[in-house]
Amino acid sequence: NCGVISWPLPTVQRKLKSELGYALSRLEGNNGNIEQYGSAELGIGFDTMSERLSPEQVDAIGLAIDRIYSGRGFILVDETGIGKGRTIASVAAWGARLGKRIIFLTDRANLFPDLGRDLIDIGEWERFRPLITNSDGKILDSMGNGEEISQPLTASELRRAMEMEPKELPAN
Repeated sequence: NCGVISWPLPTVQRKLKSELGYALSRLEGNNGNIEQYGSAELGIGFDTMSERLSPEQVDAIGLAIDRIYSGRGFILVDETGIGKGRTIASVAAWGARLGKRIIFLTDRANLFPDLGRDLIDIGEWERFRPLITNSDGKILDSMGNGEEISQPLTASELRRAMEMEPKELPAN
């Protein structure tokens, strides 16, 4: 998407260009300008969004949200450093804002701090905090003094939380 925010930096493999172009054209045809759609769905202003997210992330967020609304899945695959974490954090915060239960599964506990950093970077840490399910997972404040800002629940706390209805869970 060479939209309003800025020019995209990565290149798209030749065999994926037509599929990506089709998906983005379909998204824009159904929802209007992708940046405006993303801004409205995320509940943040356009200028704020352009400060927090790259054009590729905005496109991926728009595509993911559109697929979720249609009851379909979305697979996010990209090169290292493109910002999959910020995309995931943005879509998770969007879903939480809509009252959806968000499940972030990983086999590597080091991805919890990455998710926390991305939530902080996009300004969503106060609105949405992950429920850590790995017993060895915790989130350190990488932007501040490195203190622990989120830790895993005990086994009994996790069991209780998983049985709760979304409206019974703490606000964020």
